[in-house]
Amino acid sequence: MTTAVLEKARSLQRYVWSSPALAALLYPLALAALFRSATLVHERAVGAGGLAFLVSLSLCLAVPAVAVRVAYLLGHAEAASAGEIRARRLAHLAVASPPLFTLIGVALYLLHAPANSDYLLWALIWLGVLVAIALGRADVPAARPTRAAIAPWLVELHGLTALALLLFLLPHVANHVAGIWSAATHVHVMKALRRIYRNPVVEPVLVAVVLFQIGSGVVLLWRRTARPSDLFGTLQTAAAGYLAVFLSSHLTAVFVLGRAVMKVDTDFSFASGAPAGLLLDSWNVRLVLHYFLAVCCLFVHVGSGVRAVMLSRYPVRTANRTAWSVIGVGALAAAVAIVGLAGFHLAPAA
Repeated sequence: MTTAVLEKARSLQRYVWSSPALAALLYPLALAALFRSATLVHERAVGAGGLAFLVSLSLCLAVPAVAVRVAYLLGHAEAASAGEIRARRLAHLAVASPPLFTLIGVALYLLHAPANSDYLLWALIWLGVLVAIALGRADVPAARPTRAAIAPWLVELHGLTALALLLFLLPHVANHVAGIWSAATHVHVMKALRRIYRNPVVEPVLVAVVLFQIGSGVVLLWRRTARPSDLFGTLQTAAAGYLAVFLSSHLTAVFVLGRAVMKVDTDFSFASGAPAGLLLDSWNVRLVLHYFLAVCCLFVHVGSGVRAVMLSRYPVRTANRTAWSVIGVGALAAAVAIVGLAGFHLAPAA
């Protein structure tokens, strides 16, 4: 009887481990529903279309939400198995579904792959992940690395370069927030900022810092996901994984697709998928979550990092409130920026 109960528990455990990969596998379907519902709203079927839009948007957001939840649950164990650590890392990959799907789409376009091959490759990837999770054994212990095993110098250098990168990222996010007034306002602010970050000396350094952030972030993420974590620790690593994939996708889209191949200005029109827009194009719709969650994850990562620093000097409650405040500001900025990118502006129409 006891053996049967244990086997049943392990079986249920497999479903939990597999849920992020299954959600990621279905992510393109949720995007297709989002596109179709936006089309219905555009065709003035506001009632049914509006409800369908909210449902499909919720389904899209559910993919990273499920993945974060499972990553958090798997991060509790002090003595996790090798299978649990693998499942936790793959859950982090599922969190990054929006930028990963975008990156795959851009890469296959650059390789002149057949239409819709990104959907096929996406399905193969996540079916493979499901198999990998299914083959993971729950009874094989895996040693958790100690805090000292994460090279202190790498942590410090990652943090210092992140602070330097924020000098670019925060004005860049503010630039996108300004787009809520009008596309022209966005372009005006962008041109002013480009005098700095498009400088022939500054831009290569900026790109190098971004590449270092991606590389060092992946190393730190790999090590941190092998040891126990609380809620903020999981939020920080989940956001880190998302940002690593997003920055890789963004660099590919801007420097390779935009500048090298299409030879266009990677301005507001490029980012917003003009002339079709983000919501009324079956490919561009993937950029909605791609952009929105990128800004959210930036502030989640920063807020969690600030909290970790504050814990040595301030009460836990104060550190938590600060972190949630930073995250809240990020969520608001992300919402405003994506509304502007989607073509909705406050300025009166000319």
